[in-house]
Parts: sequence; C-alpha cells; structure tokens
Amino acid sequence: MTRGNGEPAPDTTRWSDPTGPVVAVVVLTAEPPPAHRSVEATRIGGRPLLDRTVRVLHAAGVRRVLVAAGRRSPDLVAGLVARHAPPAEPCPPPAALPPGRYLLVGAGAIFDAETVRDLAERTGVRCTDTTLAVADAGTAREVLAADAPDAALDAVAGLALRPAAGFATTLAGDRDVRRVHRALWHRYGSKPSDGLVCRYLNRPLSRPVTLLLARTGVWPDLLSGLSFAVAVAGAAVIGFGGHWWTMLLGGVLVQAGNALDGVDGEVARIGLRTSRRGALLDTILDRYADLAIIAGLVLAAGGRPVDWAFGFAAAAGSLLVSYLNVLVPDAPRRLLRRDVRLLLCAVAAAVSAPLAGLAALAVLVNADAARVFGMVLRRAPGTR
Repeated sequence: MTRGNGEPAPDTTRWSDPTGPVVAVVVLTAEPPPAHRSVEATRIGGRPLLDRTVRVLHAAGVRRVLVAAGRRSPDLVAGLVARHAPPAEPCPPPAALPPGRYLLVGAGAIFDAETVRDLAERTGVRCTDTTLAVADAGTAREVLAADAPDAALDAVAGLALRPAAGFATTLAGDRDVRRVHRALWHRYGSKPSDGLVCRYLNRPLSRPVTLLLARTGVWPDLLSGLSFAVAVAGAAVIGFGGHWWTMLLGGVLVQAGNALDGVDGEVARIGLRTSRRGALLDTILDRYADLAIIAGLVLAAGGRPVDWAFGFAAAAGSLLVSYLNVLVPDAPRRLLRRDVRLLLCAVAAAVSAPLAGLAALAVLVNADAARVFGMVLRRAPGTR
C-alpha cells in the first residue's frame, strides 16, 4: 500500500507492541518571537538542525519519525517535514498515540546514531547529556499535551539517567552554535588512522578553517578540489620558480595543501555529507597531487637522469604505500603516510634541497612499503 505520492504508507501494525521498535517524536520548541529563529531551523554543519535530527534517527534504524509542533500551525509542521529526504510526518494528537515505546527528542538535541541505538534498547531512560528520553505512551502523551512540550520534556521525571554512548549535547540557541561546532570537531574532526604529522600539525591547522566552513554548508567535494589546487600550485612554483624564495613559497603551499586535505573530510563528517563518491574523488586527487609535487622537485633539482630516477622511485613507492593502504586496510600501521611524505617534500623545497628530499623520500617510502608487504605476505594463507 502506498500514499498518493507513491511513498510507502506508514506501517502501524507494530505500534502497539511495547517491546517493538521505538518511534521517535521530535518535540519542537514553542513558537519563537518574529525577530528570532527557532532552534530547529538553526544550521549545524550546514544543515537545519531538524533535518540533521531526522537523518541521524533514520541512520540509527528508527523507522518512524514524528514531528510534534505543540501549538504551532499544522501547515508549518507540514512544511517542515515535507523537506526531508529521510521521511518524517506530523505527530498525531497526544490522545491518539497508541501504546508503544517513544524516543522523545528535544528540538535542541544534537546526538549521533550510537547514542540512539543504545537508548532504544530499553524503556524509562533519559540521556544525561541532552534532551533524549525513551518512555512509554503515557509519558509521551503528557509531554505532548503540555502548553510548552519542549519545557515539559526537559522537566520530565522518573526516568533512569544514562550517559551518552556516543556524542550528545544540547543547542541552547543561536549564540551556542560555535560551541556545538567545536564539540562536533573534537568528536569527528580526527580519525583513528591519523599519523603523527596529521594529528599534531595538520589537524590544528585545519581546525579553524573547518569551523569557519562547516557553518556555510559548502560541499566537501569543492574543498577536495581546493586542497588539490593548492598542492599543485605549490608543485608548479617549486618546479618553475628558479629562486630560493620561490622554493620556500612552494614548500609553504605544499604544506598548506597537506593541511587543507583534511578539511573536506572534517566538514563532511560534521555535516553528515560523507559518501563513497567523495572518498574516491579525494583519493584520486591526492594521487595526482603527489605526482605533481614529486615532478616539481625533480624539475627544481635540474631534471637530470639521476633526478628523474629518484623521482620515479619516490613516486612508485608513494603509490605502492597508498595501494597497500586500500588493498589491506588492516595491515600494520605505516610510518610514511601521506601527511609525512608531503611534509618531507615541503621541507626539502623550503630549504632548497630538492634532490636530497627526493632521495630520502625514495629510500624511506620503498623501505616502508617493503616492510608492510613482507608482513602481509607472511600473514596471507597459501603454500610456504
């Protein structure tokens, strides 16, 4: 059975099961004064908070998301929920809520799917870090029937407190957006696979850029192109500059591209815009940038056969390390990650020692690739 617009009709057959799937009810704030924006319209990571909330709930496996507007106009609620690609629907009157389990979500709540999945495993609990609670239908009716449902949700008692399993906080208003973005960056900015250079140099450099751009909603693919352009510009300045100060400028640009390479991923994770297409684009552009930087160092060194030999060895080893990283993601940690390789190239250019940089990169990256490749072969099944 489908709606008139071709979408599947809501499945109400399991609403009455008190142990069945939880139904999320997003409780909007009281209608704001004309001069102020409502909390749910505030943009977090370039998305309206209500849109972000619906997406996270669906990512956590919540099949039904209802939006309760209190005394707001039904047309306003219909307009809010109609804009969501993950489906949401207006909440029925409180008295019409059937028995079941309800995840009550405050309009200012910001959380991740891990916290939702953890809370949804039980009833009668509330997250200690934000206005998230799992309650029975009676409690849900009391909250939704109040004159200010958001305030009633904040004051609901009798629920066991439970710490957030993942990320959870509450947006207090427009002036609180900066704090929330900083908290999201600390949660999603870095990755467990970050190397030393990335963790202690590149991430601190990319952090202010990410916090500035995350609020604009800029598409991460554009940022991938920007970091690529900066790195290639550095390679061109190194290869064709011909002066010590152009070498220094090129090294600075290469390191700037190295730091900016993390901005696209940070913005994507904060704004819930990660995708396989974006990851593929970033990977391809990184390989082209690596080759351009090595070619720039070769030209800066004079372009002699020995320069090209070291350049070829450095390029081959860099590509092999990147290939092993994708082919065997659980391989032992490699020392010569891209952040280290680009920093080495940037330093070699800045001190006007392109050939020494190429030689060091060629030796180190191939030795590291051989080390990892040997470990992988020893662990691989087959005849010895």
